[in-house]
Amino acid sequence: MTNRKKHIAILTCCMDDWGGSEELWARAIPFLKEHAAFTLYKDRVNFTHPEIRNLAAQNVDFVELDKPQSLIKRAGKKIYRKVFEKERSPFYTNSPHALNFRKELQRRKPDFAIIAQGINF
Repeated sequence: MTNRKKHIAILTCCMDDWGGSEELWARAIPFLKEHAAFTLYKDRVNFTHPEIRNLAAQNVDFVELDKPQSLIKRAGKKIYRKVFEKERSPFYTNSPHALNFRKELQRRKPDFAIIAQGINF
């Protein structure tokens, strides 16, 4: 049996720096950090916010999903999708943030993911 730490991905959809959902999942980290590593995914992370600094002190990794892309790269992706991706899942979204999150999940392969949606959009 392996003693490898589990990897937990947390996606927060909160547009503010910190909200009620963040308060809930962040309080679980101190109890689980011995057994799991955490990565927080957020559109933009305010690294000066006291709670974000607290998470960093607990070795939480951060991934910002709102990655700026050049106009050429965005146009190339749009053309590729139109030419090669004819059929899509009914749940498919072309939101760059959702696509970046999907790529990160495929790349890092977490053991568990928490999606803190808060308000339904």
